[in-house]
Amino acid sequence: MATRMYPVVLTEPQREKLEKISRAKKEERRRVLRAKIILMAASGATNKEMAEAVKMSVMSMNNTLKKFHKYGIDVALAAIQRSGRPCVIDESAISWIYSLAKRKPCELATSDGKAEEPEELEEVEENKSVEKIKDAEELWNLRRLQKYVRGHCA
Repeated sequence: MATRMYPVVLTEPQREKLEKISRAKKEERRRVLRAKIILMAASGATNKEMAEAVKMSVMSMNNTLKKFHKYGIDVALAAIQRSGRPCVIDESAISWIYSLAKRKPCELATSDGKAEEPEELEEVEENKSVEKIKDAEELWNLRRLQKYVRGHCA
């Protein structure tokens, strides 16, 4: 096995933290993948094995290992601030949108307790059946989610 450009040595608390993140169901996908990369590198896996396991390029894996080597676990798992305009949506708004997208549109209610009628129903041609419209209410599409978010943001 070739020597690794960025050797990975973990303490027991670091290993426990990474294992917890790698098993988490409600953790961000990229954080889970990065945690798995660091754990596999620490256990001596080759780049090819790691690439196949997490379905990432070797370059991306090396970037994660480089961040871990230079800055530590927290920076390696997080997204580094990039140049350009900063994000205008805070974390609580992002989590609200995620939770909203996981719910069915027909489950949402207005302040008077009635199910909200989606605007798209008004645009539906009259020759379409009511059943198709009801089925469409069960799922979000990007346009509908955008309209709902824009209409309900402060």
